[in-house]
Amino acid sequence: MPAYGAAGYPKALNVGDTIQLINAADATAGNVSNTSPLTISPSPMSGQRTITILNTTNQQAQGQLAAVDTTASYENTSGFTIAAGASLTYNLGVCFLRFNFSSSPSSGLLTVIG
Repeated sequence: MPAYGAAGYPKALNVGDTIQLINAADATAGNVSNTSPLTISPSPMSGQRTITILNTTNQQAQGQLAAVDTTASYENTSGFTIAAGASLTYNLGVCFLRFNFSSSPSSGLLTVIG
């Protein structure tokens, strides 16, 4: 996984993919307030996708969605909060996705499964 905040286009989350947005090195560095974004590809059948987020960090993660990948476009999404040590299954359409932490995690992983 590239270092947090590395330049480049957002990764695409396709059906069956697993992407780690926070890894152990990021958490140990303690410098993450927003994860790098990823794009959600649509289901060919419905345009909607169900994803699962596994949050093994020691901080709550707030899901943020945007139609375009600019910092100002991301908004907190109701019902899209994953407690520390928990998981959440969530339905959404085509969008950009990132997660926000009010305090930077110091341990654990944040993993998105498509």
